Amino acid sequence: MTVRKSDVPHIWRLEEAKARFSQVVDQAMNGQPQRVTRRGKDAVVVVSAEKWDALNGDGLSAYELIRTAPKFEDFELDIERSREGIREVDLG
Repeated sequence: MTVRKSDVPHIWRLEEAKARFSQVVDQAMNGQPQRVTRRGKDAVVVVSAEKWDALNGDGLSAYELIRTAPKFEDFELDIERSREGIREVDLG
């Protein structure tokens, strides 16, 4: 997994984030997640609506999800089956 600098969130104390909320939102909209702490502990991460939708698959219909999914032929299946224990069945 590659972590880009823009994926590393800036950390704000809650009081600072409230006082500079427009800046928090602007940076999130520019692709830079913004982490907010409360009482020294992680509380929330502010991300753009576009990033949120991409993470959650929102905006795609079931048809679009299926249409854009990888084709079954693109996967290699390496299945070996043992013939041991197989018995013939008389259906007649």
